[in-house]
Amino acid sequence: APSSALVDAVELNETSGKINGLINNGTGYSTTVSPFERVAAATPDEQYDAVVSNVPFGKLADRGGNQLHDARYQKEPLQNYFILRSLEKLKPNGLAIFIVPPSCVMGRGGKDEEMRVKASYMAEFLGGYRLPSSVFQTAATDTVTDVMVFRKYSEDAALKISELREQSAELLVTANVQWQEFITGQYFNASGKRYVLG
Repeated sequence: APSSALVDAVELNETSGKINGLINNGTGYSTTVSPFERVAAATPDEQYDAVVSNVPFGKLADRGGNQLHDARYQKEPLQNYFILRSLEKLKPNGLAIFIVPPSCVMGRGGKDEEMRVKASYMAEFLGGYRLPSSVFQTAATDTVTDVMVFRKYSEDAALKISELREQSAELLVTANVQWQEFITGQYFNASGKRYVLG
């Protein structure tokens, strides 16, 4: 981040949170050790210019009861909650970059597809990258991860999308607000194929 940036970091784990704070805390940088659900519930929406997160992932049960701290998206799996709630925290035209498991971009049907539909009502999916499995090798993990990039809609666009959801939802598909290639999990098989790096 540029030295002029104001950064709010949230860590669930006390050890990693303390390390983050010792290394980074100072003018313009603060670390909170807390479930993200608790922080999200206590923070007004549309507060941040950017969100960058290596989202945790897992099933609903993996939220460990933390979903009770926030009334929003209580039945969503861990990664879906983080993505959707983070998009709500963005200011209009703000950017979000998420490191996610492959199911977030390519999972077919169910909660994966539902998350992409909900996200697409709030923000434009600008694209993604599939990273080589060796990227996190130093962290003793050899797994495939994707990067998703979103831009939150402007106030005018969000208002129009809200109106069209009520009046003529099929126009949102035609206009690629609900971009079917992304929604149906085909992005990396089609226009995103050149961004598969491993």
